[in-house]
Amino acid sequence: MAKKKKFSTHMEKEIHEIPDVVLRIIQNYAPVFCERILPDVNELAKLFYECDTVHIAACGTAYHAGLVIGKLMEEHCKIRTKVYIASEFNPLVKSNDIAIVVSQSGETADTVSAMKRMKEYNIPIVALCNVENSTIAKTADWVIPTRAGQEVSVASTKAFIAQVLCGVILVNNIFYSKYGRLLYTKSELLNIPLQATKLLSRKREIKQLAKLHRKTQRIFFLGSGMDAFLAYESALKVKEITYNHCEGYAALEFRHGTMALVDDKTLCVGINTSQEKNDKLNNLMNDVKSRGSKIWNIDLFESGNNLSFVVGAIPSFFFALYLSKEKGNNTDKPRNLTKAVTIE
Repeated sequence: MAKKKKFSTHMEKEIHEIPDVVLRIIQNYAPVFCERILPDVNELAKLFYECDTVHIAACGTAYHAGLVIGKLMEEHCKIRTKVYIASEFNPLVKSNDIAIVVSQSGETADTVSAMKRMKEYNIPIVALCNVENSTIAKTADWVIPTRAGQEVSVASTKAFIAQVLCGVILVNNIFYSKYGRLLYTKSELLNIPLQATKLLSRKREIKQLAKLHRKTQRIFFLGSGMDAFLAYESALKVKEITYNHCEGYAALEFRHGTMALVDDKTLCVGINTSQEKNDKLNNLMNDVKSRGSKIWNIDLFESGNNLSFVVGAIPSFFFALYLSKEKGNNTDKPRNLTKAVTIE
């Protein structure tokens, strides 16, 4: 699996594996909302909807996945949720709280340290982790393997999608246990790999876009609601492997100061997976365009599809990949970075 096969980089190969990863997760977890996820999943779901607060801790890409999971849990299950950068984990915890940690490697030092704090509070810990024999997986009370398969590239792609999707399925299960109906049906979930495959077919146009913007000095990814978290993750990918100045923003927050950086050497990228956010985002994109910025609208909204956000970062992954290649960088092994940060 570690071989690049027909692809020039591991990152490119791993992006192309996303539809299969998504389908594998759905086939393993979604059809049965009981023993196939965890032996005591009904007990776990009850812990969630009876708890006071869910504390989520993670780093980097996993932190962005945690933000998505936290928003889903609050918005749909009506459970108070706080999401922390693991290295800053110092919460106010009550006895009936519950914790979630998210990690690709299961060995991230800051996340391991956050787990130790959670253990001190003696609250249940759920881990979303890609390596089942890792420190984090062994320490947690419950483990949901994210089943992304081996990820070689330092810049995480398929692992991020897997973390988000496993979070969606966990929230779906809690919602079902609490309200007696599904938040997302199996058919809705099965549409995700189909949409992922469609997005892979856009890679040539995105490659041309990366070539066009290879000398752009500043890049901003903008989104509202769930799309803000996709903007954060998209910007991180660009920073990691292109070394460009790039930031992700909640769209309407962008007007509060950062708009001052917009000029004709800027690219602003609007991410939209939800029709209800469209008008406000379009107004912002028109504003930045009037100030000289180049714009790129990633419109992923599909009628009747409420899960586009799960694969909404795929176009950004391709953009980061091809922009990195245009700059002649080592896409799989960016400078100063390692796959798992195991020091504090």
